Order: sequence, then C-alpha cells, then structure tokens
Amino acid sequence: MNTARYYFTQKYQMLQTTKDNLISLFNKFLHENYGDFLFIDPDSIETLGKINAYADLFLPEHVLSIHLINKIGHVFYLEAENIYGYITIKGPEFNSALMQIKSKIAELNKSYILKIISYAGNYLAKIPEIRMAYTPMMEIFRSLDNNGNVILDTSRQADTKRIKFFSLIKHSGILKYEERYDKIIIYKNEDPGFKNDREMFAMTFSAIPEIFAANDSVKPYVRTAYSYYYFSIIHGDMIPLDAEILLRNYRHLFNRNIDELKFRSYIDSLIDCGIFFLEDGKIKGNIEIYNKIKN
Repeated sequence: MNTARYYFTQKYQMLQTTKDNLISLFNKFLHENYGDFLFIDPDSIETLGKINAYADLFLPEHVLSIHLINKIGHVFYLEAENIYGYITIKGPEFNSALMQIKSKIAELNKSYILKIISYAGNYLAKIPEIRMAYTPMMEIFRSLDNNGNVILDTSRQADTKRIKFFSLIKHSGILKYEERYDKIIIYKNEDPGFKNDREMFAMTFSAIPEIFAANDSVKPYVRTAYSYYYFSIIHGDMIPLDAEILLRNYRHLFNRNIDELKFRSYIDSLIDCGIFFLEDGKIKGNIEIYNKIKN
C-alpha cells in the first residue's frame, strides 16, 4: 500500500555535511511545512548517514503581561537521507503532525495532573465534596480506625458500594485483606504507620492517582489547581494571580466554559485545604507542592 500521500517530503542541497547545516535544513523544513514554533532537537539527531531527529514545540503562553515559552519535547519524528550532496527530509502530513502535537500536550497535562493528585493528596483529602464522593471508602477506613478490621459480605446489598471502592484500593498496599467464601476481611496495614482514617484516605491519592483523575468529583479541583501550577512551572516561580486570570487559564487549558461562581467555589476549597493561599488578595500556590510537581 502506497502511503506517500501521508508525508511531506522535500529535498535540499547540502554542500557540507555538518551538524550545523543539518540543524538549519531540518528547521527550514519544519518552518516551511508546520509553522514557526517548531525546531529540531539537535541532541536527537542520530547519525550523519541515515539521519533521524525529533521536533520540539516551543509553545507561547501569556499570563498578565508575562510572555512565557513552554517547551514540549519530541512532538513528532523526522527522517532524512543524505545522498550525493542532497538531503531528503520526510515528515508527517500536517494533520497527522497536529494530532501528534495535541497528543503530546495531552500527555504532558495528564502527567502534571497525576503529580498534583499524588503530591497534594493529603490536601485534597480534606475537601468535603471529595470525601463525600468517596463515602463508601471512608466508611471502610473509619471502621478500620475504630475496630482494626472490616468484614464485607458479597451477598449483602449494603456492602455493594463498599466492595466496589475496596476493589480500587486492594492492591495499593494500604490495606491487608483475605477472602473467605463470600466474605472479604480487611485489616489495616501497620507497615506505613497510618494513624487514622484521614491519613489512609490521603494515601490513596498517591497510590492510585489515575483512579482519582478520572473521578468527576475530583476533576474540577485538580484542574483548577493545575490552571495555577502549569503557568508557574513554565515561569520558573510561583506567580500571584487574580481569580479572573486563573479562570481564563482554566478555559484555555481545558477548553471548557466553566461557570464563574462554581469556579470560585473550587478556588475557595483549594484555599481552605492548603493547595492555594491568599497573598495580598491574590492566589498563590503551595511551595511544597510546587517544588514536587515541577521536577
């Protein structure tokens, strides 16, 4: 099957095969076919014979009057061949390149969101709406805290939701359990030294961040937090922001026209739990969380 139509291919004359010339021609190819914000990663050029390299995206962002550049590495792959003083460069068709860029950005956003959940779990666990959404899990932890064990009966309707939530955390290392016929007996894992139900719940955020990231009750809080930390990470320091700027960031990052009053309630909850702070009427992040997620 001929797939040539899915690629851009261009030939350039190259009198001297040097890395600087290769970089210049790769960048020319990128700018002519994809746009001015893409540049070749010089360190990714593999050989001077059969030449392959990755393109990096330098995405401009604006917060207040600050102009930021977010470098997103290796968004798509280029191939090249040098024959008799001519280099032929091949790259993905434009829409394919765009899809790869969007996928890379989504992957980057997801990785930071998972970091926020992992490193800010002890703060997120304080938010009443999140605790309410995980009531069956909290019931298990509370019973463990009070009684040392929990017995769930698979044949009992009242335990159905508890068993569903238990299945999310049973391999997390937070709990010990054994299954006996239609019973699940759960014990507190003493190794991590958990003191109470809130600490056990907080630990689940770092143990299973992917589960929390998919939960509709958790998403708005984590996305609101990310709307602040994303731009601070690009800037290289925490930036005090107004709620209006944070709302604009949220809409920009997630392409969602969220209700302003609801958004402000998320901000208030993040302030109450310690993920945000108020400084001279502006929102600022938690330095502990910032230092962990920026790496």
